[in-house]
Amino acid sequence: MMRPAEFAQVVVALFLPALLLAWPIQFWFFRRGGLLRAVHAARVVAAALLMPLGALVLTAMVVLNAPPHWGRWLAVHELAIGGRAWPVFPLALASVALAGAFSTWWALRSARVRPVPSR
Repeated sequence: MMRPAEFAQVVVALFLPALLLAWPIQFWFFRRGGLLRAVHAARVVAAALLMPLGALVLTAMVVLNAPPHWGRWLAVHELAIGGRAWPVFPLALASVALAGAFSTWWALRSARVRPVPSR
């Protein structure tokens, strides 16, 4: 049986690559939307923390309610890079993308700021 600390390490190892890709993209949208001012700092922090929490909840819902034929898509795959095998969890990538899109939309929508024109 897996102990809670081991479970936390596995979850971090599976979700951290997706989060490390998603957070810079999210902050780019915040910067473009003018949300990185001191006035909206709490909303930025809330959205950045809402993304991993939403991804975990979404992943748990999918795993618990998935039909049996989704087994291959829900499995952890290995990707060989530099002579080492790295775990890749496709569901983590999809759930972080959905949770990131929602939390970014929530932060930008509720702040009601006009986007900064790009140069």
